[in-house]
Amino acid sequence: MKKNILLFSTLLLFCFTSIAQTTYYYKLTKKKVNGVISENVSGGQFITIIKDGCYESDKDGFSVNHGKIKYNRTENGYLIYLGPTYYGENTMLLFKSDYSSFNIKTMDGNVYVYKRATPPAGVTTCSLIRKPAPTTTPSSQPFIPPVPATTYPVTTYPQTTTTSSSSSSTSQPATTTTATRTCARCHGSGREDRDDGVCFGLDTKYCNECNRTVSCSHYHVTCQLCHGKGYY
Repeated sequence: MKKNILLFSTLLLFCFTSIAQTTYYYKLTKKKVNGVISENVSGGQFITIIKDGCYESDKDGFSVNHGKIKYNRTENGYLIYLGPTYYGENTMLLFKSDYSSFNIKTMDGNVYVYKRATPPAGVTTCSLIRKPAPTTTPSSQPFIPPVPATTYPVTTYPQTTTTSSSSSSTSQPATTTTATRTCARCHGSGREDRDDGVCFGLDTKYCNECNRTVSCSHYHVTCQLCHGKGYY
């Protein structure tokens, strides 16, 4: 009887653990770095999905210590997670609803496209793992207090006044001029472009304001520096 209870408890714990988290392997297939798209990539990451977030892990679901990526919202059918990854402390992950693929987008606009795959033979953890920060040790040099700055007394001199021989002179009103210069952010257009919209993959579109092909996450807003005037 006791053995049956123990076996049932073990199976229940296993089922609960399986439901609580799921680990997938994702292969890096494409990237856009500094505006340049490349498919000459390799490697992959294990991602463990939990109830309210996810994290980079090994094949068994143990974290590689990059931190927890929290679920933020669902937008345009994509599940959006925000948090630390190998690529930085503040990154955006956009998962398809079935977790078959995802994008990582960094603060500086770089994009990395991952697709779920079978991990290569012998691969048991992420190919990209941050090195731990080096520890610092206190300096052995003795503390030398700063030398106070030398101050000197301020010398004052009596002021002399001169009286003009002519009392009929009149003062002219001062004239002021206001100089303007073209806004350095929008270059006078009053609009600035952004590239932080929700965009899956590396699809492109044509921007009529820029007159060029841009990322599908590209859009324009009123310039935040000159407030749309084009100058300051």
